[in-house]
Amino acid sequence: MVELYEAGNLDEALKVLQTNIDLNRSDVSNDIMFLAAAIYHKSGQTKKALSTLNFLIKKRYMKEHRNALRSYASNGNASDLGDVSKGLILLYLQKGLIYVDILRAQYAVMSERQRSTLAKMIRMAVDIALEVGYKEDFADALLATLQQIEKDYKDALVSHNWFTGLHYITWRDEITLTTAGGQELKIRTTNSGLMAIVGKRWANAFEEWSLSGGYAVADATVGNDDPTINYFQSGVASSLLTASGDWHWRPNSDSIAIGAEGILVFRSGDYEDPTNSNGISDKTLITLGVLGSIKWRIEPVEFQTKFGKVLGMPSSFVSFGVIYHL
Repeated sequence: MVELYEAGNLDEALKVLQTNIDLNRSDVSNDIMFLAAAIYHKSGQTKKALSTLNFLIKKRYMKEHRNALRSYASNGNASDLGDVSKGLILLYLQKGLIYVDILRAQYAVMSERQRSTLAKMIRMAVDIALEVGYKEDFADALLATLQQIEKDYKDALVSHNWFTGLHYITWRDEITLTTAGGQELKIRTTNSGLMAIVGKRWANAFEEWSLSGGYAVADATVGNDDPTINYFQSGVASSLLTASGDWHWRPNSDSIAIGAEGILVFRSGDYEDPTNSNGISDKTLITLGVLGSIKWRIEPVEFQTKFGKVLGMPSSFVSFGVIYHL
C-alpha cells in the first residue's frame, strides 16, 4: 500500500485499504492509520481522512490532546503548552492540511463561522509546531497558504458606493453657419466650464467599474477666419449632459487606477445667428465618445484626469477634477 501511494496509484491503494485493512482493530499501527488518512485525503474522501486522524488522536494521544486544547484555549497561544509529542503535532498539521484544502475549495460558499473555526484550528496547529520547533517548514507553508486564501477572498469581494464630483472640462466644438448665398461654413468653438457628476461604483482590490451622469455649464468662444464672413462671439452659454460607464484597473491594488470610459453626450449652445445669413445649425448635438482615464485616490477623495475623442468634436475632450466617495 505504501508503494502504491508513493507511486501516485491512489485507486489501487484505496482498494487495498478498503478490502484488506480494518482500521478499527487495536493492532493496526499508527503509521498505517496515518497512511490511510493520507490516502483518503488524496482520494477526496475528506470526512474519512479526518475521522481516521481523530480516531488516531483518541487512540494514542487523547489525554495529551485534551491538555493541549485546554491550555491553548486558556492562553490564546502555545507558549505554556509544556511537552507535546511530535506524533500529535504531526497529526495536528495533517488535519490542518486537510482544512486548508477545504478552505481553498469552499471558502467563498462557507459561512463566516465555518471559515473562522477551520482557520483557528489551522493556526493552533501552526502555533504548536512553531513553539515546539517541529515541522516548522510544514507549519509555515500551512500558514502562508491560509493567509493567501483569506487575502484572495478579500481581494475578490466586490464593494459598492455612490460618489459625487466636480470637474473642469474643456473641448473644441464645431457648428455650421449657412451664408445668405447658401454656402455652409464650419466654425469652431472653444468651450470650458464646470461639470457636476454623480454615480455609483463597484470595486474589488484590483478592478472597479461605475455608471455616472454629469451636467456641465460652460462658456463658448466662437470665431471664424473665412474671408467671406466675419463672425465672432464670446461668452456663449453652452451645456453638456452626459451618461457614461467606465472600467479601471488598479495595478498592485494601489492608489493609482488606469482605465477607459464610454460616454454619451448631449451638447447645446445658445449661439446667436449673425445678420445676413441663413442661421446656424448644429446648435444641439447628440454624440458618443471614448476617453482614457487616470485616477489617484486618497480615501475618500479621488483625483481624476480624462482625455479622449468625442465624435463631432474636432479636438480632444479633456476633463480633470475631484471625486468624493460617499
